[in-house]
Amino acid sequence: MSRALDRLRAAFVQPDPEYAPLALWFWNGRLHEAELGRQIKEFADKGIGGVFMHARESLQTPYFGERWWDAVDFAVRKGRDAGLKTWIYDEYAWPSGAAGSPGGRNGQTESAVLAQGSEHHAKTLTRLILEVEGPAEVGLEGRYPTGTPLVQVAARLDADGDLDPETLVDVTKLNTWECPEGAWRVFAFSVRTIDDRIDYLRPATVKGFLDAAYERYAERHADAFGDGIPGVFFDEPYVTAEPMPWTDDLPARFEEDKGYDLLTSLPLLVLRGGNNTVKVRCDFYDTVAALYEEAWFAQISAWCQRHGLEWTGHTEEHVVSHPARQGDYFRGLRHLTIPGTDHHGFRYARPRTVQAAEVKPAVSVAAMAGRSRVMAEAFGGAGWGVTLDEIRHGANLLSAYGVNMLVLHGLFYSMANAEAADDWPPSFGHQNPYWSHFRDLSDYMARLSALVGHTRSGTTVGVLYPWTSIAANTADGRPNARAREIAEAYEGLIDGLTDASIDVQIVDERFISHGNARLENGRLRQGALTVSSLILPPTPVIGPRAMRRLGAFVRSGGQLIVMGECPSGSSEGGWRHRSITRAVGALFKDTSQTPSGAAIGKGRTFQVPEQLPDALERIAEILAPGTTVDSEADVIVVPRRLDGAEVLLVVNRSPEKATATVTTDLSGRPEVWDPETGGTEPLATTRSRRKRRFALDLPPRAAHVVVFGTSVRASRLRASRGTKPQQKDLEFKTDWTFALDGGTPTGQGSIRRFELPVMRVASFSLGAGRLEQLRDPLFDDSEWPETWLAQAGADTIGNWRASWITGVRKHGGWAVKRTSDQHRRLRFLRTIDLSEPPIKAWATFVGADRVAVYMNGTQLGESEDWSSPVTYNIMPYLRPGQNTIVADVECVSDAPISFLFEGQIDLRSGGSIVIVSDESWEVQAPPAEVWSGLAYERNTPLVTWERGRPPVEPWRHIPLLGEPVAFPRTLVYRQRLPVGCVGIGIPNIKGTHKVYVDVRERTPDIQGIYNITTGRLLTVEIEAAEFSNGILAPLALFTRPTTIALQPWANFGYGWYSGAGVYERSFELTAEQVTSEVTLDLGDVRHHAEVFVNNRRVDVRLWPPYRFDLSGFVQTGSNNLRVRVSNLYANEMRWKRDETKMGNAWHRYWHEDNIEAESLVSGLLGPVQLRVGQPPPPEAGVASG
Repeated sequence: MSRALDRLRAAFVQPDPEYAPLALWFWNGRLHEAELGRQIKEFADKGIGGVFMHARESLQTPYFGERWWDAVDFAVRKGRDAGLKTWIYDEYAWPSGAAGSPGGRNGQTESAVLAQGSEHHAKTLTRLILEVEGPAEVGLEGRYPTGTPLVQVAARLDADGDLDPETLVDVTKLNTWECPEGAWRVFAFSVRTIDDRIDYLRPATVKGFLDAAYERYAERHADAFGDGIPGVFFDEPYVTAEPMPWTDDLPARFEEDKGYDLLTSLPLLVLRGGNNTVKVRCDFYDTVAALYEEAWFAQISAWCQRHGLEWTGHTEEHVVSHPARQGDYFRGLRHLTIPGTDHHGFRYARPRTVQAAEVKPAVSVAAMAGRSRVMAEAFGGAGWGVTLDEIRHGANLLSAYGVNMLVLHGLFYSMANAEAADDWPPSFGHQNPYWSHFRDLSDYMARLSALVGHTRSGTTVGVLYPWTSIAANTADGRPNARAREIAEAYEGLIDGLTDASIDVQIVDERFISHGNARLENGRLRQGALTVSSLILPPTPVIGPRAMRRLGAFVRSGGQLIVMGECPSGSSEGGWRHRSITRAVGALFKDTSQTPSGAAIGKGRTFQVPEQLPDALERIAEILAPGTTVDSEADVIVVPRRLDGAEVLLVVNRSPEKATATVTTDLSGRPEVWDPETGGTEPLATTRSRRKRRFALDLPPRAAHVVVFGTSVRASRLRASRGTKPQQKDLEFKTDWTFALDGGTPTGQGSIRRFELPVMRVASFSLGAGRLEQLRDPLFDDSEWPETWLAQAGADTIGNWRASWITGVRKHGGWAVKRTSDQHRRLRFLRTIDLSEPPIKAWATFVGADRVAVYMNGTQLGESEDWSSPVTYNIMPYLRPGQNTIVADVECVSDAPISFLFEGQIDLRSGGSIVIVSDESWEVQAPPAEVWSGLAYERNTPLVTWERGRPPVEPWRHIPLLGEPVAFPRTLVYRQRLPVGCVGIGIPNIKGTHKVYVDVRERTPDIQGIYNITTGRLLTVEIEAAEFSNGILAPLALFTRPTTIALQPWANFGYGWYSGAGVYERSFELTAEQVTSEVTLDLGDVRHHAEVFVNNRRVDVRLWPPYRFDLSGFVQTGSNNLRVRVSNLYANEMRWKRDETKMGNAWHRYWHEDNIEAESLVSGLLGPVQLRVGQPPPPEAGVASG
């Protein structure tokens, strides 16, 4: 066995701290040394290898103030003591570059860079287009868009409606212009300054950032650089392109590099204008890329290298926006010593996933540059409902795609307020019930990262990064339809080949054309990256040097596959470049479209359809990979290599167990390695036609490693301990005792005290209706809100039946961003049917900030003050049949745009029609292109969304029909009594009140405890005299262990609870049974199970299968079984919200929309089976046969 394999085995069996996961440590709230120290010890204990000290927007300690530096000093010192690396995160919040809070947001330290002057603020190029029909005299004064006037250029349209480049004329210095005959366009360009972002294209600005941020760390901690502080993380810089990127030096640099004037060519960045359009666009975005690379990437990288620091981080991954917002992704990222990537599939996809196309470019840059590590900012924004099983799934995928440095997003220092708790959760730290078991997951991730770190990619398949074609099709700063098609084909190609177990690397034109890659016998090599088969996504435009090198690549023995459109234009010669079409004609023949392709020199060329499914099928046939996998489930296999061995990473991407049959041409003795345990086993294979075949049984979302070329050092499959005949399974359905774990002892036997922090609450006018029915356990209160007992109940009630509504863009129909409800104008529509004559009708409404309401096309009225609704008699506007209400709402302030409407039509028959603003209204936005530069935001649907009824913030209490909320009122609180409850305490209540259990009124004992002997429902009725009345703190819940049958915790009255519960029971075994194999299968568990037998810990399971080997733990006679089950923090966060802030789409999203109902299911659900005398059915290892 090779030394390389020895090192890998050692790092796999005993996780190597070098590959342990790291985390973004969210510094929010007020930083205190005692808490910082406590958390550092916790992180080290749970297998976290290092943390990035990351100031978040909810930080209350002044950023870069003395208390900040005290905290940094303390964390670095304590981290060293604990063996925990403390990395620098280089900014307050993000994006990096400002060195502080733009505009001093949140009362924080103002950006040091932006404060140096407007020359350091981001610039963007804007334009107005004037349509002129000549001959005509055109006045040009005052025609510029907002910003500093730059240039005015006129051009005539040709017969096709494109600009005629021969007619471009600079008219900047003219007050009036005599327009010749024909259809003309006058372009007025201005430079607008964006005051809350920095100019990433300006070297002096980035130097100012280095001085204001990086040098400050060097002044205090240079002695720790490279050791206690290994490096720096930067986050999501992007060039401001609204619509086009700009910096003051851009025209001069453009002319210096490209040899012609930019300003008179600017119209070609907006509209198509002849063959030269491609050259202007590619030259422009190439200049932007060069400036960005030099100012940001090269400058900061050089600083880090001088100071002995690693430099990692990420920009934006979606290729379609790269020319305008990221320059050339490959040129920038190559300067990182640890190239990094983000991924969005855990935020915006269900089921949660990792898209290979997002991750692969950074992995490929690292391979080309000879970097040993690839970083991924992992699992951010997955929400409180994400399970550790899903995190394992994400780690499997990131590893399969080539990442070996996982940075968890994140560990929250504090969750003291909504701003901190809603900051792209979850927190994987001490707040979550699974935290005590996190070491197991850390070790799992470390094993996989070590596997990737000690091996190299086994693929020689490359996919071209289509920067040039997308730059050529970026018009007015945005990708046009063809650019989007190319980007989608490129990403679909990467993802589709990965799905087919064909691993790929991504290469850019510089890899092909700049001599960086050596060409030998049909293989391009650079660093650790080798390409023998290169696939071009649709590529209408390419650089001439790259095209020439592709010819040499094929003739020397390489395979070239083009998907759809072949190159016909170049970045130098325009849409149609003769040298490109000649080169393509020489490479691609009629036979290129046949299965065997066209023989060109020693190599071959192929053309496949642009339609993705057909293309993928053809490419798989052409590549004929040496290793394939067959399974009914979604299983992929990824080959990797190291000296003296070959490795296959086999990943089950489905939530169901799978059997996978792998066929491979690899040789050597095989073993299967389990990243969950570090265990290794020999693997049996069969041979067929010079191939080897083996089968693996994979649990849901599991990964196994198969290593070829090993020795006999692997452990053998453990034989059964006993030879006794198989016994019938014992099933444990009932006779369990259950109690919550923890709590405070009361000194009264097994009774413990917990907090009951949530109840359902509703409000009624005093004397309205019979309250007795509300005390009945059978009354359905599911429509009542679950309210966190942390604020006065009356302060959350109002007298409106209507809700404030707005429009929200929801990606995938559910995902919300901070900006999803930010609009300037919205229109709401509602129709009602009137089938009989009305006798009275009214409507009251208000908008934020102003609204005009129309009924059946006639304006009803306007409201311009959100605090004072207007009321109208709508009888004159109604008509029989269908009636339409339209509301045009305009926002002119920073308040969130919203609309509130309530009306009632009383009918002659005695009935009434109530009309309220709610989600049933249709919403429309003014016609506008929805495009922010990110592919996953295109065409995001706009839906009506209820912010909530008054008194939701920020408007609070709004009078209805001129009347405020009337007091006194009755507040009714209801809560199902949990199993095992023996008493309730109400420590803080304001207002005259009564307490009921079921329908019987109860009185407290001398200690203020309401003793519970029987009953299912607790009801508290309060006569509220003012808004401050209500239950003002969690109730005291006194419980003892109780006998149960297995059900979800919600059925026990604990649906609100996040934490652990303990199940206990006994079982009998004979002496004969004890000598046999004894296996416990817990069946369905939500979500983590730790098993103890006879007061000895057996093991923990964080995901299925929840199966435990009890051999060696059981005894003859009576045995005690204890199962500690923990759930997710989602159950608590579902109600731990500020009801007055539920009108904030961001706050509500993290507490409602983002939490799947399935993740709230908690407990030991079973069936629980004890198997005696037989091994478990194959599921987690080598398949038999």
